[in-house]
Amino acid sequence: MNIKDFITELQYLEGCSIKNCYRKFTGDSDHIPIDIRNEEADGDIFLSFSNKIAYRFKANTEHSSIEIDRIDLNEIPLDSQCISKDDSKFWNSIIGKKISNTIIICNKLEHAYGVRFITLDKFQFDFLYLFKSEYDFDSLLIRKSE
Repeated sequence: MNIKDFITELQYLEGCSIKNCYRKFTGDSDHIPIDIRNEEADGDIFLSFSNKIAYRFKANTEHSSIEIDRIDLNEIPLDSQCISKDDSKFWNSIIGKKISNTIIICNKLEHAYGVRFITLDKFQFDFLYLFKSEYDFDSLLIRKSE
């Protein structure tokens, strides 16, 4: 997806609230420290929204970037490798908040390696592609924006 299409797609989220997040782990997540386990995935991340739309965020290794696909809610793979948001302080600060804006974070080659979400109350968090983290390769990280 080119940057223009990426921006257009994310505009559908403005005014919607986040209903749930599912993180896909292709391997065992026990090696990730418990304090950041709610903020990482080595596979796709799925977000469902109040407008009954879901998005899949996935790593694109070839371009060291993040991709997004709009999917039906029933396409979220609710299996043992797909973990719903935990009852954590991090996710409790995000679930239910309305999105006021999204920003595409690009590298010099204009490949999107992240998405910043800004809520109505100005809380900001990012989905970021990371080629190599301390715990995994080709990870998607979810972090409160700095």
